[in-house]
Amino acid sequence: MEKFIKTLKAHDMRATKQRLAVHRSMLKLGHASADMVSNDIKARGDTPVTVASVYNILSQLALLGIYKHRMSANNKMYFDINTSRHIHLYDVYNHTHRGIV
Repeated sequence: MEKFIKTLKAHDMRATKQRLAVHRSMLKLGHASADMVSNDIKARGDTPVTVASVYNILSQLALLGIYKHRMSANNKMYFDINTSRHIHLYDVYNHTHRGIV
């Protein structure tokens, strides 16, 4: 988390409760949609945040290169903490995916 906070500061961004909550969820989930991250944050119950705010934070962090983002086959944006080249397998029946290094 300290590295994340330093990266935010390097980009003149504050380490807000919402940004920290989003990053904590992304560390747990690996790759996820804004809905998935929002649900994880709500389940913890420690930080009030809307799905729209989560999406904006994820998009902002993807622009900084902290996360990668991609559109899935079901037209949903997913964000990934693994920024190195890797493939994703997508189950079109269950709408689930898995990253493979």
